[in-house]
Amino acid sequence: MSDDFHVVALDLPGFDGRPGTFSLTAAVESVTEVARQLRPVHLCGHFLGAIVVARVAAENPDLAARLVLSGGPEIAPGKTSPRRLRLERHRPGRLVRAISDLPDRAGWIDMLGALETSDLTGALAQIAAPTLVLCGRRDRTSLPDARRTAAAIQGPGCSWFRMPGICCPWRRRMRSMRSCGDSLPSDTSRRI
Repeated sequence: MSDDFHVVALDLPGFDGRPGTFSLTAAVESVTEVARQLRPVHLCGHFLGAIVVARVAAENPDLAARLVLSGGPEIAPGKTSPRRLRLERHRPGRLVRAISDLPDRAGWIDMLGALETSDLTGALAQIAAPTLVLCGRRDRTSLPDARRTAAAIQGPGCSWFRMPGICCPWRRRMRSMRSCGDSLPSDTSRRI
Protein backbone atom coordinates (compact mmCIF):
# COMPACT_ATOMS: atom_id res chain seq x y z
CA MET A 1 0.00 0.00 0.00
CA SER A 2 2.87 2.37 0.65
CA ASP A 3 3.53 2.48 -3.11
CA ASP A 4 0.20 4.20 -3.64
CA PHE A 5 -0.54 5.91 -0.32
CA HIS A 6 1.17 7.77 2.48
CA VAL A 7 0.86 5.10 5.19
CA VAL A 8 1.28 5.75 8.89
CA ALA A 9 1.27 2.59 11.02
CA LEU A 10 1.01 3.53 14.67
CA ASP A 11 2.26 1.59 17.65
CA LEU A 12 -0.47 1.95 20.23
CA PRO A 13 0.43 2.77 23.84
CA GLY A 14 1.75 -0.35 25.57
CA PHE A 15 2.57 -2.10 22.27
CA ASP A 16 5.96 -2.74 20.69
CA GLY A 17 7.99 -0.91 23.31
CA ARG A 18 5.81 2.19 23.40
CA PRO A 19 5.57 3.52 26.96
CA GLY A 20 2.46 3.21 29.06
CA THR A 21 -0.12 0.53 29.56
CA PHE A 22 -2.72 -0.26 26.96
CA SER A 23 -6.18 1.23 27.23
CA LEU A 24 -8.74 1.88 24.52
CA THR A 25 -8.98 5.50 25.62
CA ALA A 26 -5.22 6.02 25.23
CA ALA A 27 -5.24 4.22 21.87
CA VAL A 28 -8.12 6.34 20.54
CA GLU A 29 -6.40 9.53 21.75
CA SER A 30 -3.11 8.49 20.13
CA VAL A 31 -4.69 7.79 16.73
CA THR A 32 -6.85 10.93 16.95
CA GLU A 33 -3.79 13.09 17.63
CA VAL A 34 -2.02 11.85 14.49
CA ALA A 35 -5.20 12.01 12.39
CA ARG A 36 -5.69 15.67 13.35
CA GLN A 37 -2.27 16.46 11.88
CA LEU A 38 -2.99 14.67 8.57
CA ARG A 39 -6.72 15.16 8.12
CA PRO A 40 -8.68 13.93 6.37
CA VAL A 41 -7.44 10.37 6.65
CA HIS A 42 -8.51 6.88 5.72
CA LEU A 43 -8.52 4.88 8.92
CA CYS A 44 -7.77 1.17 8.64
CA GLY A 45 -7.59 -1.31 11.49
CA HIS A 46 -7.60 -5.04 12.11
CA PHE A 47 -9.24 -6.66 15.15
CA LEU A 48 -8.20 -4.41 18.07
CA GLY A 49 -7.12 -1.71 15.60
CA ALA A 50 -10.58 -1.89 14.02
CA ILE A 51 -12.18 -1.22 17.40
CA VAL A 52 -9.85 1.76 17.89
CA VAL A 53 -10.38 3.34 14.45
CA ALA A 54 -14.15 2.79 14.62
CA ARG A 55 -14.21 4.83 17.83
CA VAL A 56 -11.96 7.51 16.30
CA ALA A 57 -14.29 7.81 13.28
CA ALA A 58 -17.40 7.92 15.47
CA GLU A 59 -16.01 10.52 17.88
CA ASN A 60 -14.32 12.66 15.18
CA PRO A 61 -16.37 12.53 11.97
CA ASP A 62 -14.38 15.44 10.50
CA LEU A 63 -11.16 13.38 10.55
CA ALA A 64 -12.23 10.22 8.74
CA ALA A 65 -12.69 10.33 4.97
CA ARG A 66 -13.10 6.56 4.82
CA LEU A 67 -12.94 3.62 7.21
CA VAL A 68 -11.74 0.05 6.65
CA LEU A 69 -12.45 -2.45 9.43
CA SER A 70 -10.70 -5.78 8.97
CA GLY A 71 -11.45 -8.99 10.79
CA GLY A 72 -15.04 -8.07 11.64
CA PRO A 73 -14.50 -6.34 14.98
CA GLU A 74 -16.58 -7.77 17.78
CA ILE A 75 -19.10 -5.14 18.82
CA ALA A 76 -19.06 -6.01 22.55
CA PRO A 77 -16.52 -8.78 23.24
CA GLY A 78 -17.13 -8.75 26.99
CA LYS A 79 -20.78 -9.63 26.38
CA THR A 80 -20.45 -11.99 23.41
CA SER A 81 -17.17 -13.79 24.24
CA PRO A 82 -16.61 -13.66 28.01
CA ARG A 83 -15.45 -17.29 28.17
CA ARG A 84 -12.84 -16.79 25.43
CA LEU A 85 -11.54 -13.64 27.11
CA ARG A 86 -11.28 -15.48 30.46
CA LEU A 87 -9.34 -18.32 28.82
CA GLU A 88 -7.00 -15.86 27.08
CA ARG A 89 -5.97 -14.50 30.48
CA HIS A 90 -4.07 -17.77 31.09
CA ARG A 91 -1.97 -17.64 27.92
CA PRO A 92 1.75 -17.96 28.85
CA GLY A 93 3.97 -14.88 28.36
CA ARG A 94 6.09 -16.55 25.65
CA LEU A 95 2.95 -17.11 23.54
CA VAL A 96 1.82 -13.53 24.14
CA ARG A 97 5.12 -12.28 22.72
CA ALA A 98 4.89 -14.72 19.79
CA ILE A 99 1.42 -13.63 18.67
CA SER A 100 1.39 -9.94 19.54
CA ASP A 101 3.49 -6.80 19.83
CA LEU A 102 2.85 -6.71 23.56
CA PRO A 103 6.01 -7.00 25.66
CA ASP A 104 4.63 -9.21 28.43
CA ARG A 105 1.64 -10.87 30.07
CA ALA A 106 0.77 -7.70 31.99
CA GLY A 107 0.21 -5.90 28.68
CA TRP A 108 -1.88 -8.83 27.46
CA ILE A 109 -4.04 -8.64 30.60
CA ASP A 110 -4.47 -4.86 30.09
CA MET A 111 -5.59 -5.45 26.50
CA LEU A 112 -8.05 -8.18 27.52
CA GLY A 113 -9.44 -5.91 30.23
CA ALA A 114 -10.01 -3.22 27.60
CA LEU A 115 -11.79 -5.72 25.34
CA GLU A 116 -14.02 -6.88 28.21
CA THR A 117 -15.37 -3.36 28.66
CA SER A 118 -15.41 -2.36 24.98
CA ASP A 119 -18.81 -1.83 23.41
CA LEU A 120 -19.08 -0.31 19.92
CA THR A 121 -22.88 -0.37 19.81
CA GLY A 122 -23.29 3.41 20.07
CA ALA A 123 -20.11 4.23 18.16
CA LEU A 124 -20.97 2.21 15.05
CA ALA A 125 -24.30 4.03 14.69
CA GLN A 126 -22.43 7.38 14.70
CA ILE A 127 -19.96 6.55 11.92
CA ALA A 128 -20.55 8.91 9.00
CA ALA A 129 -17.59 7.95 6.78
CA PRO A 130 -17.98 5.44 3.94
CA THR A 131 -16.94 2.12 5.49
CA LEU A 132 -15.68 -1.22 4.23
CA VAL A 133 -15.80 -4.21 6.57
CA LEU A 134 -13.35 -6.93 5.46
CA CYS A 135 -13.21 -10.57 6.49
CA GLY A 136 -12.07 -13.84 4.98
CA ARG A 137 -14.66 -15.86 3.08
CA ARG A 138 -13.75 -18.94 5.16
CA ASP A 139 -13.39 -17.10 8.48
CA ARG A 140 -16.18 -18.66 10.51
CA THR A 141 -15.11 -16.81 13.65
CA SER A 142 -15.21 -13.24 12.31
CA LEU A 143 -17.92 -13.56 9.65
CA PRO A 144 -20.86 -13.11 12.06
CA ASP A 145 -19.11 -10.11 13.65
CA ALA A 146 -18.44 -8.60 10.21
CA ARG A 147 -22.12 -8.92 9.30
CA ARG A 148 -23.27 -7.39 12.59
CA THR A 149 -20.73 -4.57 12.32
CA ALA A 150 -21.77 -3.69 8.75
CA ALA A 151 -25.45 -3.79 9.75
CA ALA A 152 -24.85 -1.50 12.75
CA ILE A 153 -23.18 1.27 10.71
CA GLN A 154 -25.86 3.74 9.65
CA GLY A 155 -23.63 6.00 7.54
CA PRO A 156 -23.59 6.23 3.75
CA GLY A 157 -21.87 3.58 1.73
CA CYS A 158 -21.19 0.87 4.29
CA SER A 159 -20.34 -2.43 2.66
CA TRP A 160 -18.61 -5.62 3.59
CA PHE A 161 -16.38 -7.84 1.54
CA ARG A 162 -15.54 -11.49 2.06
CA MET A 163 -12.07 -12.07 0.61
CA PRO A 164 -12.06 -15.32 -1.38
CA GLY A 165 -9.64 -18.07 -0.40
CA ILE A 166 -8.83 -16.51 2.96
CA CYS A 167 -9.71 -17.63 6.44
CA CYS A 168 -8.21 -14.91 8.66
CA PRO A 169 -7.13 -11.63 6.99
CA TRP A 170 -4.05 -11.25 9.21
CA ARG A 171 -2.68 -14.55 7.90
CA ARG A 172 -2.65 -13.11 4.37
CA ARG A 173 -1.52 -9.59 5.20
CA MET A 174 -0.39 -8.58 1.71
CA ARG A 175 -3.63 -9.72 0.12
CA SER A 176 -5.64 -8.01 2.86
CA MET A 177 -3.71 -4.78 2.37
CA ARG A 178 -4.33 -4.99 -1.37
CA SER A 179 -8.07 -5.34 -0.73
CA CYS A 180 -7.88 -2.44 1.68
CA GLY A 181 -5.99 -0.27 -0.84
CA ASP A 182 -8.34 -1.24 -3.66
CA SER A 183 -11.26 0.10 -1.64
CA LEU A 184 -9.73 3.58 -1.42
CA PRO A 185 -10.19 6.21 -4.13
CA SER A 186 -7.15 6.64 -6.37
CA ASP A 187 -6.87 10.36 -5.62
CA THR A 188 -6.27 9.68 -1.93
CA SER A 189 -2.98 10.96 -0.59
CA ARG A 190 -3.22 10.42 3.16
CA ARG A 191 -4.19 7.45 5.24
CA ILE A 192 -3.65 5.92 8.67
